[in-house]
Amino acid sequence: MAQAREFLIKHCSTPSIVALDDLIANVDRNLGNLLHSPGSLTLIDHGRSLTGPAWRRPDLVAGNAFMNVVRDLLGPAAETLPFRGAVMAEYTTIVSKVSPAMPELKQLLDHLLDPLDSRAAHDFLHGRSAPGSIARRIGVVA
Repeated sequence: MAQAREFLIKHCSTPSIVALDDLIANVDRNLGNLLHSPGSLTLIDHGRSLTGPAWRRPDLVAGNAFMNVVRDLLGPAAETLPFRGAVMAEYTTIVSKVSPAMPELKQLLDHLLDPLDSRAAHDFLHGRSAPGSIARRIGVVA
């Protein structure tokens, strides 16, 4: 485990992984979900996003912090201001790409879920993508 921690601390993609898992509230990222190839990490298995495999509407509170396995694995390294700053920068980049697709996501959710669940999932992701929201969840601001 220590070797994996050191690898992730040094890997340039780690802040992006932490940021994405925070956005989608993926509570089950594990080392088996990170495929390593030279210079990159590929993420697989997002089945426990939106707080878990059997999420319920009341669980989808956009401002809540949820378990972030990679961040937790990093231990004290994840608490440093440089790392938190890198996570916030990656989060901003991810959100800038996701936000324009939110209307299309809503249409897809409408096909997959009942109307109340669709609205809840969309509102959850929309709320989590609000500017500055990650700063509160990772403890940069109160």
